Amino acid sequence: MFSQAVVGGIWLAMLGISSTIPATLAQDSSNVTCMSSFYWANNDMGQNPCIVASYLDTQCPPTGFTIEPVSAGIPYEPPAGALANACECNTVLYSLMSACAACQGATHLSWASWTQACNETSSSLPMGIPPGTAVPAWAFIGIDAGGTWNETAALLNAC
Repeated sequence: MFSQAVVGGIWLAMLGISSTIPATLAQDSSNVTCMSSFYWANNDMGQNPCIVASYLDTQCPPTGFTIEPVSAGIPYEPPAGALANACECNTVLYSLMSACAACQGATHLSWASWTQACNETSSSLPMGIPPGTAVPAWAFIGIDAGGTWNETAALLNAC
Protein backbone atom coordinates (compact mmCIF):
# COMPACT_ATOMS: atom_id res chain seq x y z
CA MET A 1 0.00 0.00 0.00
CA PHE A 2 1.35 3.44 -0.96
CA SER A 3 1.24 6.46 1.31
CA GLN A 4 -0.64 9.57 0.21
CA ALA A 5 2.68 11.35 -0.32
CA VAL A 6 3.92 8.65 -2.71
CA VAL A 7 0.61 8.55 -4.58
CA GLY A 8 0.56 12.36 -4.75
CA GLY A 9 4.14 12.41 -6.04
CA ILE A 10 3.32 9.82 -8.71
CA TRP A 11 0.23 11.81 -9.73
CA LEU A 12 2.22 15.04 -10.00
CA ALA A 13 4.92 13.27 -12.03
CA MET A 14 2.26 11.95 -14.40
CA LEU A 15 1.09 15.53 -14.90
CA GLY A 16 4.66 16.64 -15.59
CA ILE A 17 4.88 18.70 -12.41
CA SER A 18 8.08 18.48 -10.40
CA SER A 19 7.58 17.86 -6.70
CA THR A 20 9.85 17.64 -3.71
CA ILE A 21 8.21 15.62 -0.96
CA PRO A 22 9.68 16.42 2.44
CA ALA A 23 11.00 13.50 4.44
CA THR A 24 9.95 15.02 7.77
CA LEU A 25 7.14 17.16 9.05
CA ALA A 26 7.45 20.88 8.50
CA GLN A 27 8.86 22.82 11.41
CA ASP A 28 9.01 26.42 12.43
CA SER A 29 12.50 27.82 12.57
CA SER A 30 14.73 30.34 14.23
CA ASN A 31 17.73 32.21 12.91
CA VAL A 32 18.70 33.51 16.35
CA THR A 33 22.29 33.16 17.50
CA CYS A 34 22.68 33.26 21.27
CA MET A 35 25.65 34.78 23.07
CA SER A 36 28.25 32.15 23.95
CA SER A 37 27.70 32.80 27.67
CA PHE A 38 24.26 31.18 27.28
CA TYR A 39 25.70 27.75 26.39
CA TRP A 40 23.96 26.42 29.51
CA ALA A 41 20.52 27.19 28.03
CA ASN A 42 21.01 24.77 25.14
CA ASN A 43 19.29 21.39 25.28
CA ASP A 44 21.13 18.04 25.16
CA MET A 45 21.09 18.27 21.35
CA GLY A 46 22.91 21.63 21.33
CA GLN A 47 19.79 23.57 20.28
CA ASN A 48 19.38 27.03 21.75
CA PRO A 49 16.10 27.98 23.53
CA CYS A 50 14.86 29.84 20.43
CA ILE A 51 15.11 26.72 18.29
CA VAL A 52 13.47 24.57 20.99
CA ALA A 53 10.61 27.09 21.25
CA SER A 54 10.19 26.98 17.48
CA TYR A 55 9.88 23.19 17.60
CA LEU A 56 7.21 23.46 20.29
CA ASP A 57 5.38 26.01 18.15
CA THR A 58 4.94 23.33 15.48
CA GLN A 59 2.34 21.86 17.86
CA CYS A 60 0.43 25.15 18.12
CA PRO A 61 -2.09 26.21 15.50
CA PRO A 62 -1.61 28.32 13.49
CA THR A 63 2.01 27.42 12.74
CA GLY A 64 4.58 28.49 10.24
CA PHE A 65 6.37 31.52 11.66
CA THR A 66 10.06 32.03 12.32
CA ILE A 67 11.42 33.22 15.63
CA GLU A 68 13.49 36.21 14.54
CA PRO A 69 16.21 38.00 16.52
CA VAL A 70 15.15 40.92 18.72
CA SER A 71 17.01 44.08 19.61
CA ALA A 72 18.25 44.92 23.09
CA GLY A 73 15.45 46.36 25.20
CA ILE A 74 12.72 44.93 22.94
CA PRO A 75 10.90 41.84 24.27
CA TYR A 76 9.11 39.26 22.16
CA GLU A 77 5.44 40.00 21.58
CA PRO A 78 3.07 37.99 23.81
CA PRO A 79 0.51 35.59 22.35
CA ALA A 80 -2.55 37.39 20.99
CA GLY A 81 -5.57 36.54 18.89
CA ALA A 82 -5.47 32.95 17.61
CA LEU A 83 -2.10 32.43 19.34
CA ALA A 84 -3.52 33.17 22.81
CA ASN A 85 -4.23 29.50 23.51
CA ALA A 86 -2.97 26.92 26.02
CA CYS A 87 -0.31 25.84 23.56
CA GLU A 88 1.33 29.29 23.73
CA CYS A 89 0.16 30.33 27.20
CA ASN A 90 2.19 27.94 29.35
CA THR A 91 5.19 28.53 31.56
CA VAL A 92 7.44 26.16 29.57
CA LEU A 93 7.12 28.07 26.29
CA TYR A 94 7.22 31.36 28.21
CA SER A 95 10.51 30.31 29.85
CA LEU A 96 12.01 29.29 26.51
CA MET A 97 10.98 32.58 24.86
CA SER A 98 12.30 34.55 27.85
CA ALA A 99 15.63 32.72 27.59
CA CYS A 100 15.58 33.32 23.84
CA ALA A 101 15.33 37.05 24.47
CA ALA A 102 17.92 36.99 27.27
CA CYS A 103 20.46 35.04 25.23
CA GLN A 104 20.43 37.91 22.73
CA GLY A 105 20.85 40.57 25.42
CA ALA A 106 17.19 41.60 25.11
CA THR A 107 14.54 41.89 27.81
CA HIS A 108 11.64 39.57 28.46
CA LEU A 109 8.09 40.18 29.58
CA SER A 110 6.62 39.29 32.96
CA TRP A 111 4.31 36.26 33.08
CA ALA A 112 1.32 38.59 33.56
CA SER A 113 2.25 40.56 30.43
CA TRP A 114 2.94 37.38 28.44
CA THR A 115 -0.49 35.96 29.30
CA GLN A 116 -2.59 39.14 29.21
CA ALA A 117 -4.65 37.91 26.21
CA CYS A 118 -4.77 34.25 27.26
CA ASN A 119 -8.08 32.69 28.26
CA GLU A 120 -6.30 29.82 29.97
CA THR A 121 -2.76 29.24 31.19
CA SER A 122 -0.80 26.21 32.25
CA SER A 123 2.30 25.45 34.30
CA SER A 124 2.98 22.40 32.15
CA LEU A 125 3.39 21.63 28.48
CA PRO A 126 -0.10 20.84 27.12
CA MET A 127 1.26 19.39 23.88
CA GLY A 128 3.81 16.70 23.18
CA ILE A 129 7.45 17.34 22.47
CA PRO A 130 7.94 16.84 18.73
CA PRO A 131 10.68 14.60 17.31
CA GLY A 132 14.01 16.31 16.65
CA THR A 133 14.24 18.32 19.87
CA ALA A 134 14.31 18.07 23.65
CA VAL A 135 13.14 20.57 26.24
CA PRO A 136 15.86 21.40 28.78
CA ALA A 137 15.03 20.71 32.45
CA TRP A 138 15.31 24.39 33.42
CA ALA A 139 12.31 25.25 31.20
CA PHE A 140 10.03 23.26 33.53
CA ILE A 141 10.86 25.12 36.77
CA GLY A 142 8.17 27.74 36.21
CA ILE A 143 8.20 31.38 37.12
CA ASP A 144 9.56 32.97 40.27
CA ALA A 145 7.66 34.62 43.12
CA GLY A 146 8.04 37.97 41.36
CA GLY A 147 6.03 36.68 38.40
CA THR A 148 8.78 36.38 35.83
CA TRP A 149 11.31 33.97 34.35
CA ASN A 150 14.32 33.69 36.63
CA GLU A 151 17.59 33.38 34.71
CA THR A 152 19.60 32.50 37.83
CA ALA A 153 17.21 29.69 38.80
CA ALA A 154 17.29 28.42 35.20
CA LEU A 155 21.10 28.42 35.20
CA LEU A 156 21.19 26.53 38.51
CA ASN A 157 18.77 23.92 37.07
CA ALA A 158 20.59 23.51 33.75
CA CYS A 159 21.93 20.03 33.23
